[in-house]
Amino acid sequence: MAKTPLASTIAGAIGVVPDDAAVLSVVYERREHEWQLRHGSLIFGPPELATHTWCSWHELNASRLHDRAGDLGVAFAHEQNGLLIARAVLSPADVHAVLESLGSGAIPALGSLPPATAELDVPPSPIRVFPHQSSEAGRLTLLAGRPMQAFLFALTADPTGPPFPDNWTIDGKHVYAPDRWEVGVVASHSAGPVAPAGLLLGRLERRAWIREMRGVDDELHYYRVSIGLDPTQITPYDLVVELREWVNNDLAAARRLSLEWLDLSAWSGEDHFELTLPMLGSGAKRAVSLYDLGGELLDLSDAHYLVETIHLTMNAVSPDCVSIATSHSVIGTKLERALDDRLARLASIDDEYRQLIADGLANRVVLRGTNALPYLRQRLEAAARGEILVTDRYFGSNASDWQLFDNLPASVRVLVSKPKHRPPKRPGLQVKRWQRPASGGPPPFHDRVFLWDGGGLSVGTSPGGLGASDSRIDSLDPAESELLTARFNQLWASPDFSFI
Repeated sequence: MAKTPLASTIAGAIGVVPDDAAVLSVVYERREHEWQLRHGSLIFGPPELATHTWCSWHELNASRLHDRAGDLGVAFAHEQNGLLIARAVLSPADVHAVLESLGSGAIPALGSLPPATAELDVPPSPIRVFPHQSSEAGRLTLLAGRPMQAFLFALTADPTGPPFPDNWTIDGKHVYAPDRWEVGVVASHSAGPVAPAGLLLGRLERRAWIREMRGVDDELHYYRVSIGLDPTQITPYDLVVELREWVNNDLAAARRLSLEWLDLSAWSGEDHFELTLPMLGSGAKRAVSLYDLGGELLDLSDAHYLVETIHLTMNAVSPDCVSIATSHSVIGTKLERALDDRLARLASIDDEYRQLIADGLANRVVLRGTNALPYLRQRLEAAARGEILVTDRYFGSNASDWQLFDNLPASVRVLVSKPKHRPPKRPGLQVKRWQRPASGGPPPFHDRVFLWDGGGLSVGTSPGGLGASDSRIDSLDPAESELLTARFNQLWASPDFSFI
C-alpha cells in the first residue's frame, strides 16, 4: 500500500479548523478473528455536529426526512451476523490517531468501537461531494446535508463478507436500514448502488449551502431555493445563485443572480434564506448552483424534474393470489407546453428578473432625497464578524457619521483627513487622521471604502451625505477586499497618520 499523507497534510487540505467536531461512522465486516473496514466516513464540521444523529443533522441542515428509522444515538456500536455498525464522536487525540493509523492499514480502537484493518489506497486527488448530486462518494455520506471538500480512500481489495441486511434487531428492537439512517452510508443493495468500499474523509461546508429546492405553484412557473448559511461566516449579500433549465436534454434557459442585487431587507441575520425564482414550467428539468462573490462554487445540484403526475395501479387478488381486478389512477396533470408557450414564458422570465433587480436598486443607487443609511447599517451589521476598516477623507463632516458605528458588534478602524467633528470615545473604535507631510498633498485615497474579511463596500459619499446627491453603493469582491485591506494596514502604520 502506498504511504498516505500525514495527518496535518490531510486536515490542512480540507480546511479543518480547531473548533471542528469530528464524527467517525463505519460498517465493519468480520474476517477470521479481526474486523475489517467495509464502508466508512470521517466527517469534520461545526461543533453541533457532535450532538446530532445523522437523521437530526440532515433535518437541521437540509430537508425533513419522510422515512426514517429510530435513532440509535450520536454514538453506538452494534454487531449482527458478522457485521458491525458504529458511530463515534472523536476527540482531537482520537482524530490524530485515526489519521496517522491510516498509513499503517488500521483504524484504532475508539471507546466501544473495536480496532479494524483498513488497507487503503492513497486518493489521487481531493474531491468535492455535494448532497444534491448523485455520486459514488456521496453514498458514503448520505445524510451530511451540506457539501464538503473530501478525500476518498478506496480499499485495496473488495469486501468478502455477507450482504448487509435491511432488518436488524438491536437491544431487542427492530431497526430498519441502519446503514442509511444511523451510519449514513448505502451498504445494502436494496437501496440502489452500494457505496464504494473505503473511507471518505471530508469537512462540511460552513459558509453556505443549498438546503432544498421545490416548485411553488401548479403551473411550475416558480421555484423556491432554500439556502442555509452561517451568518458568522457569510451573508446573502455574498452569494450568487445560478438556475439552469433543460428541455429534451438541451439547455433552454440559464440565469446567474447575485443576491446583493435584490432587496434583502427581510433578512435579519438568520441561518437560512429563501429565494423564489421564475422558471420555464412543465416538462423542463433544472439544476441550481451556489457561488460566493469571488466565483468559488459552494454547492450544486444535479439536473432534475419536479413531480407533475403520479400514476397508481392497484391490483385486487384472491386468497390464492389470482388477480381479480385492476384499477389505474393518475394524480396531478402534466401540462404540455407548445413553442408559443415557451417563448411567452421566456419573455415573462426576463421581465420578472428585471423587476427583482429593480426592487433592489434603491439600496445600491442612492438618488437625491432618499435615505440609504438603514441599508449601509444593515450591511455593516451583517459583516460584523471581525474588524471593519474605513477609509473616507470626509468622514466626520457631520456629527451623525459616527453614529453609524453605535452598538456595532465589531471593532472599527477609520482613516480620515481632518474631521470637522471628533469621534466619540467608545471601546473598539480607533481613528487616525492625515498628518500633511512636508511635501504637502491630500491623503492617498479618494473613494470611501468599508472593508471586512472577504468583502466590503465602495460608497460614493460619506454617510452624512447619502441622499444629498445621487451616488452609488457597490460591493467589493474578496480579491478587491484583500488588496484594499493590505493597503489600509500599510497606511495605518505610516507616520503620515496619527491617532485622534
